[in-house]
Amino acid sequence: MRTPITLGGHAVPAFESRGTIDGPRVAVLGGVHGCEYSSIAAVVRLMRGLGEHHGTVVGVPVVSMDSFTQRSPFVVPSDGKNLNRAFPGNPDGSYTDRLAYDIFTQLIEPADAVLDLHGGDLVEALEPFAIYNDARSRDLALAFNLPYVVDSTGSLTGMTSGAAGVPAVLAEAGGIGQLEEESVALLTDGSRNALKYLGVRRAVPHHERGRRGARPPARTRLRRARRRVAANRRPPQHEARPRHKRRAAPRPTARRSPARSSPPRW
Repeated sequence: MRTPITLGGHAVPAFESRGTIDGPRVAVLGGVHGCEYSSIAAVVRLMRGLGEHHGTVVGVPVVSMDSFTQRSPFVVPSDGKNLNRAFPGNPDGSYTDRLAYDIFTQLIEPADAVLDLHGGDLVEALEPFAIYNDARSRDLALAFNLPYVVDSTGSLTGMTSGAAGVPAVLAEAGGIGQLEEESVALLTDGSRNALKYLGVRRAVPHHERGRRGARPPARTRLRRARRRVAANRRPPQHEARPRHKRRAAPRPTARRSPARSSPPRW
């Protein structure tokens, strides 16, 4: 079900999907920074393709609408603060503090787990990774199956994953203001894996894994794409030498006697 919620004074589109069986409540956030487009697209794709599940999944593609509409990287334009260093927020603070408070009280605090999706911002290029802030979130971060997992325990205060108080992960893929399919797929597939780990989505039975025609995981597709790019850039190890054709020896031809001319007539 698509329904708007109010964050920082803005009506923000949101999804809420309730399963047929009781289970955990999971909040999936995107657009904490306004130009991280892969995160926004991944939340939309995840929620639209959620299918049958347990519990409740709430997805908000853009939680910082001002940053998104004004294309402001890293910070909220009204006060120049980084939203992901402002949690749990302050209802009496500046705009970013109040926005963080709304996100925390309406989305993070009621949840049993939090998935905060990011990407490199407008001028950032990065390798995909997941961050966790405490031991109980480590396996959840590993479930994303991204190339790198970072333990940020005791550092980077004010982040969604640190302020949650429940298992929470910040996952990043993509960047430099681009909307790339591989990055969106990495975040979407990672979120699906995380929901399986949390018991929200059904795990794929062993006999169905690797079946013919099944799409390989996003991490595998990214690795294959990098190999193709590297192969195209690699200079050839052996250059073929031009082959010279031998000229065929001329065939001997029969010598013809000169044509006889008629005797001159004087």
